[in-house]
Amino acid sequence: MTEKIISTGFILAFLTIIACSSEEGNLLPLKPSESRPRTNVSLTSEPTSTTNVSESIEYVSTNTPISVTTYQPTVKTTPVSTRTTNQTQKFPVSAKDTTLETASPTQTPTPIVITPTLKKEVVEPKLPNPTPNPFKIISQICTDESGPVCSELRLGDDYFTTTSPQKGYLYACNAKNPNAPGSNTDRLTWVDFTMKTWNFFEKLWLPKGSFEATPGTYEETIIGNTRTIKTNNLPVDGKIGDWPMTDYPILTEIDRNPGIPSSGEFSVSYSTDPSEADSPSCVSLGPIGITKNGVVIYNASDARGEDAVAKEIVDIFGGHPAMTDYHYHFIPERLDNKFLSDGHSDIVGYINDGFPLHGYKGSMGIEMTNKDLDMCHGHNHGVLGYHYHATIEYPYTVGCYFGIPASGSHVPRQSNMDVRNEPPNKNPDLSRAASILGVPEESLRSALGPPPPNLAESAIILGINEDILRAALGLSR
Repeated sequence: MTEKIISTGFILAFLTIIACSSEEGNLLPLKPSESRPRTNVSLTSEPTSTTNVSESIEYVSTNTPISVTTYQPTVKTTPVSTRTTNQTQKFPVSAKDTTLETASPTQTPTPIVITPTLKKEVVEPKLPNPTPNPFKIISQICTDESGPVCSELRLGDDYFTTTSPQKGYLYACNAKNPNAPGSNTDRLTWVDFTMKTWNFFEKLWLPKGSFEATPGTYEETIIGNTRTIKTNNLPVDGKIGDWPMTDYPILTEIDRNPGIPSSGEFSVSYSTDPSEADSPSCVSLGPIGITKNGVVIYNASDARGEDAVAKEIVDIFGGHPAMTDYHYHFIPERLDNKFLSDGHSDIVGYINDGFPLHGYKGSMGIEMTNKDLDMCHGHNHGVLGYHYHATIEYPYTVGCYFGIPASGSHVPRQSNMDVRNEPPNKNPDLSRAASILGVPEESLRSALGPPPPNLAESAIILGINEDILRAALGLSR
């Protein structure tokens, strides 16, 4: 009996303790048939890292099954991580494989600024002739940012006058002569006769070849106030085309010039202190000046009075022959190779009135145009005084004589004529003479006029030297 009482007392005491603990500790009552599982939510693959149940599990009433909600940590990263790995493929990572290490400040992905990769386009130079062509040239003067547009140079035919000097014109002593020899206008594909312009880049030029001329000479001496220049009228720098042009049918279809440059004596004297004339004077055919390269300068027109640079075939070095008389109608760019301290072009030659001819650049190295020059194609510039300038637009060198031209300075003496030395013939063979001169027989007859011919005037009409005409006709002085 005593044992039963003791057992009952122990049971009551145990129940009392349980009841008190339940009220104070808020323990969840569990059904005898239910077992409370413990849920561990791991945020790492390592077993040592766990998440408290209170942070991951919502407790419900005794009669409701326990549910567990797992939260996946949100990690802000840039689209491209700077961390490198040996993996060759990318795999999705589940929440259970995501560690707190991802959000560690020491391993926060470095933001990467990604800019679009633009394909770099190669900017080709704006050159009208990207494909090399032996009959075409490209000039630096024509590809710089200043000066006239060389693909639309004005045609000089309408800027030829015999009445009075005008800015941008050639004031010529001789009237136009449509019967004089010249180019075949139907073949001038680079001339736009409607717009009255011509394209420097599309013009055809005689290329360099196997032709070798006698080395050029240039001698300049000054005694007192007189400058004397002697040359053999061939380029000192040796640059000359492959004459005769008759070896190039593509060119002779345009211009039938049969000439072959040859050495000849040329001597002229100018004043070292030229003075301005009372009024500008006209420019004759034939040599109007001399370059320091030893080659004479002709004015801007051909024998017809048309734009010689635009219409006649010259070689890629800027010259061509009238029979054997090699000459320039404009200044080849390579001769403009010396400059003053302010970028102004130095002297490239002298004109018959004694005034110097400078290259293409003015002060600050800016290319000169007709707008910058007076009606004789020059200007008075500080300590340089009056001087002419070369331009790439008509009239190219001079438009008139600003000073007084030297008497007789325009008559060179030719030699080495490619004509047989035959006794004088009172009735010259005009057909043969026309063939030698490279002109139509009808043009030669027209220039000679009725007998007896004035050979000096006939030579001027034909645009050649009188001695050349006499030699072709087989006549002596």
